[in-house]
Amino acid sequence: MQCRAAIAFLVNLLAPSSDSPPAREFSAVAGQYRSRLETNLLHNIVPFWHPNTLDHTNGGYLLNHDVNGRLKSGGSKMIVSQARMVWFYSRLARAGYGRKYLDAAEVGHRFLRDKMWDPTNGGFHWEVDLTGENKLRTSSYSSGRRSPRSSCRRYRRALRNCLHRKG
Repeated sequence: MQCRAAIAFLVNLLAPSSDSPPAREFSAVAGQYRSRLETNLLHNIVPFWHPNTLDHTNGGYLLNHDVNGRLKSGGSKMIVSQARMVWFYSRLARAGYGRKYLDAAEVGHRFLRDKMWDPTNGGFHWEVDLTGENKLRTSSYSSGRRSPRSSCRRYRRALRNCLHRKG
């Protein structure tokens, strides 16, 4: 169902008229774009991010790269981008695209829990170094609280779905 919502959103962006099509027409237009959108997702978007962003050394995701996907030196890890990657991989796993995406979501989920969580103040650190050991910005804005919680919920749903499918 959520895939349909995403397709509906994209179809509305791509539709030639500014009027919303009736439900019957909308379904036909969505059907036309679905295969192209899925091809773009699986052949262009996902390969750019997976497995290149996985930080198996420190946990979380390495997101400091150029437009060609080459990792640049330095950088940090910020709560919103780390949480969005957990959401992204969890969504792919929940949609049935493979267990490897659940494993990728787990890398980020552990990093959020073990390195970015601030047990003293009950929130998440806004920014940490690449290892997660040094807290660079500890203040948290509302999006810094919502994003990780939403991503963790998405991860738990993906985990339940994959366990139920046993794969």
